[in-house]
Amino acid sequence: MEESKRKFLTESYQWNSDTNFVVLHSGENNTYVAKTETSKYAIRRYRPGRFTLNQVRAEVAWIDRLSEFIKVPRLIKNRFGDLVSVSDDDHGDIYTVSEFIESDLILNPTEDDYHELGRLVCALHVNSDKIMKKETKDWGGWDRPEYNLNYIVQDGLQCLLDCNVLTSEDKERCIMIARNLTEHWKYVKFEKKFIHADLHFGNLLSTPSGFYYLDFDECGFGHRSIDIGVARLHLRRTANPEVAWKKFEEGYGVGFVDEEVRFGTALRIFYMAGKIPKRQDIKELRLKSADYIRRYLGYIESEIFLT
Repeated sequence: MEESKRKFLTESYQWNSDTNFVVLHSGENNTYVAKTETSKYAIRRYRPGRFTLNQVRAEVAWIDRLSEFIKVPRLIKNRFGDLVSVSDDDHGDIYTVSEFIESDLILNPTEDDYHELGRLVCALHVNSDKIMKKETKDWGGWDRPEYNLNYIVQDGLQCLLDCNVLTSEDKERCIMIARNLTEHWKYVKFEKKFIHADLHFGNLLSTPSGFYYLDFDECGFGHRSIDIGVARLHLRRTANPEVAWKKFEEGYGVGFVDEEVRFGTALRIFYMAGKIPKRQDIKELRLKSADYIRRYLGYIESEIFLT
């Protein structure tokens, strides 16, 4: 971490000057671990330009309210009593800090793990519905993206068509998929429902006291099948995806309409593909953009019948 950023954080959170900073993860956002004499903290530095300050504050508002119902790492206030810190340099970097949770990652999920994942997704949905019913119109948590047709498909398609590493054949493929998703939007038309939009085992921490939910930076409002689709996408890594899917459904407690789930999955994957051209500062994506996008298009084509 750059010295100027270290200085900003140590002053903002009144840590000792000898606080140790270690990179935990680099990617969509950068995550660091800060170790003081007495405690460890997780630091999130948001990708510049990805979300507005108000949108980050809305994410924090959701995490804060959800903490009443589910396990999330406790957010830490800075010396001004704010849960969000913005650097005063030209970059205006946005940070949040939370307690560091000692935990295990689930690298090879079992069928029982997928049952638990279904339960966790359901708990998130049920409790976020309770929050939305109680909050007033001026609550800060409303300022999150809406996963509507324009946000997922139209914006994503434009990014893909502007991507210079794709061939004309690739782009025709993107157009065909976007057209199909638009025509079948009836299956997953926009709903004002809170969704995590990226809840999989990589964003859960396993502890003796239960699972902690992480990484709400994609959260917003949309059809719940998009959340279900994230789990369905990650099922591809399991040895028995059909059995794991049944376990997930049992954990969630409701059977899913096949058309909704398939199109929710396809929409989530198209959204992921459309973000790749915007993430060229990530070396692996920059070097393999076309490969990743083609793989995602193949996943979509396996979920839906293109007409």
